[in-house]
Amino acid sequence: MRDFTSFLTRLFTWFISRSFSYSHPRVSLLPPPRSQVPLDGIVVHGSALVSIQHITGEALPVLKRVGDEVPAGAVNSDGALVVESIRSSEDSTPARIARLTEAAQNRRPAVSRLLDSVGDRYSKAILAVTALTMVCGPLVFGWPFLGRGGAMYRAFAFLSAAAPCALLMAPLVYVAAIGACARRGVLVRGGVTFDALAECGTVALDKTGTITSGRMKCVSIRRVFGDSDASANTTDFRSLSPLESPAALAIAASLERGATHPIARAVLDTAADQPPGALPAVAVSDFRVVAGCGV
Repeated sequence: MRDFTSFLTRLFTWFISRSFSYSHPRVSLLPPPRSQVPLDGIVVHGSALVSIQHITGEALPVLKRVGDEVPAGAVNSDGALVVESIRSSEDSTPARIARLTEAAQNRRPAVSRLLDSVGDRYSKAILAVTALTMVCGPLVFGWPFLGRGGAMYRAFAFLSAAAPCALLMAPLVYVAAIGACARRGVLVRGGVTFDALAECGTVALDKTGTITSGRMKCVSIRRVFGDSDASANTTDFRSLSPLESPAALAIAASLERGATHPIARAVLDTAADQPPGALPAVAVSDFRVVAGCGV
């Protein structure tokens, strides 16, 4: 029975993967919370916070409503969405990124073009000079054929020094560099980009997700309104450390415990870092997450 269940599971997984592989536009999808959208589509019903960090590098989810486009691979953080696919899997955003990466690896940098133009003739010339050294050395210069300083020794020394091994390996360096960038989420449009990068004097970078991790951290608590006995118009914008307001941190952590937003994770991590007994116990009687509004 266990083997039969395993077989059915594999069969169902294969069927779903094949269905998505050959899906055509205008297929209605219902990605549950904390799952990925399998195809590019447009929201036709519902709203939810959707993470597109795999494309933009931005850790904060984006609120998607009816009419908004959602790329394949986006993660539904919360809420219920009905997405109507607009492209097949072959034309989805991740597939286009993969094709761009493959095309970038096939773009020939300047070194490769140089090798194509002179490499064949250069190699033949080196082999010809090597052969002439072995043959003409003893006849013209009286060198011995064998031994140290002989014609064969000099010929192979010349061949080792003149062989274009470093130039022949240069295209592999470009391919390896493009692959390493792709694994780190950097899309490079060919080896010519590295050639241009060597001439750059100034580099401008998008901060979020590029030179930062994109992982948020709760560093302070700001009290917007004053005490209950003060005027309602009184506003206090002082920032307090989490330890200076343990009650606020405890309430926020208790409310965020059931949420999936990155800000919720930051609050929970800060609460977990506090010493034992530093935060009062807070019981939550009711909990609801409103997409785009919060807890």
